[in-house]
Amino acid sequence: MGSSTRLAAHYDMRAQHRESLAAARAVPLESLTDRELSLREQPVTIFAMRAEKSRLRYE
Repeated sequence: MGSSTRLAAHYDMRAQHRESLAAARAVPLESLTDRELSLREQPVTIFAMRAEKSRLRYE
């Protein structure tokens, strides 16, 4: 018997959820501190326009 391609994404999502729950049960989850995240110093994302401009500058 084959696997259901229609429900493959659903089964992947359920498996990932089960793994997350098992990890949460094994050890207590911790959040990152502001220092570890350093959100104020380093941007989380960069703009595509900015990356494009810097790439064009070096060509």
